[in-house]
Amino acid sequence: MPLVELPPRSPYPTLDHVLRLARVYTNDAAQTLDGNLLALSQPYTLEYVNSAWHKLQDELAEAGAPRLEREVILQQVPIASALDPAVQVSVSYIGSNDGALLWSSPILPQDLMEPMRLHERQTGMIGNFIPMKQSTDGLPRIVQGQRLRWWDWEDDSLYFTGATQLNDLLLRYYAYLPDIPNDPKAQLGILRCQRAMGFYIAGEFAAARGSTAAADLMSKGDDAVQKMTIRIARVKQRLSRRRKPYGRVRGSASNY
Repeated sequence: MPLVELPPRSPYPTLDHVLRLARVYTNDAAQTLDGNLLALSQPYTLEYVNSAWHKLQDELAEAGAPRLEREVILQQVPIASALDPAVQVSVSYIGSNDGALLWSSPILPQDLMEPMRLHERQTGMIGNFIPMKQSTDGLPRIVQGQRLRWWDWEDDSLYFTGATQLNDLLLRYYAYLPDIPNDPKAQLGILRCQRAMGFYIAGEFAAARGSTAAADLMSKGDDAVQKMTIRIARVKQRLSRRRKPYGRVRGSASNY
């Protein structure tokens, strides 16, 4: 008898899964796992879910979770409007500013949570991107050159000293995942997040009702996230443990 191949299953938990956990944690599953006060049909349930979803992503981004990292190229950052240290160029969620005029592009990705690193190169060139420096205390007030060189993140916008030519940016950033829709089969795109989500949803629900259990539930959610971040740290440690060979490598005149 031939073997029947089962359709592949996604490893991501579903909305139904995390809500059932939340109902168990709040004693709302005594009659049915579909719940009563935390049933998906209640008008407030999805609000609790997405509030918990945002908190989970904030915590994971703080821990440097690669799952939330994205890359995008922003093309043709406007040339500075004048050769003047007082002029700054910016890119926001709605457009760009050359220090005098607004431009419709480039714009920041709508899912951008926070920028991580930026590289630049001249528009139209196919050479390597050059790393840029993040300013830690405001942008230097210098006359513009061909490169942007510095960047700063302020008021939900990227700011630059500006340049005398068009440049493209390679932006690596932390991204928010889309909100969870009102569908029990909707998949939450973060592996093994169901315990953290269940506790966070239960905590939001309990807090809205003035329950003294709210703080404990949120704390248990934090503990679940911590276990997830330990796993992330271990992966990063494995990637950084590649040791340099000791002594001279055959066929090489130097160890460097």
